[in-house]
Amino acid sequence: MLPKVPCITTSILLATWLLLSLPQSVSADLSPSLMPMLSTDRISDTDSRVSVVVFLDDQPVRTELSRVAGNAIMTRSARIKAVVSNLKSFSGRHLPALERFLVAHNATGMIRHWVVPAVTASVPVSCLSELAAFPGVRLVNL
Repeated sequence: MLPKVPCITTSILLATWLLLSLPQSVSADLSPSLMPMLSTDRISDTDSRVSVVVFLDDQPVRTELSRVAGNAIMTRSARIKAVVSNLKSFSGRHLPALERFLVAHNATGMIRHWVVPAVTASVPVSCLSELAAFPGVRLVNL
């Protein structure tokens, strides 16, 4: 299991997650900045690694957070506590398989983020396309 560690980039992750709130397709995307790394010259270098943030499908948590945040019966502080609790406990149904995938592909420095459903890791460039196509992955970004 990945550690739940606070990260300096929390505000960047949150901003990216909010940008991802727009309607989306089912398949994940690679950040445009990662596309040059997929050239045949770079893929052949199996030692090349890149640090990425893998954003997971967040529709289940988004639905639950909307329900909790809109609960007029709860006090404001109770709603905030409930939202934070839901964010911290959300793992998504694809997270365990994603963790196994990352370990199998020798990912290092894995950090699970709780503010947004995302994982940061350093992965081999050769597995970027497979990572982007992994079930439950919404975006792979630098």
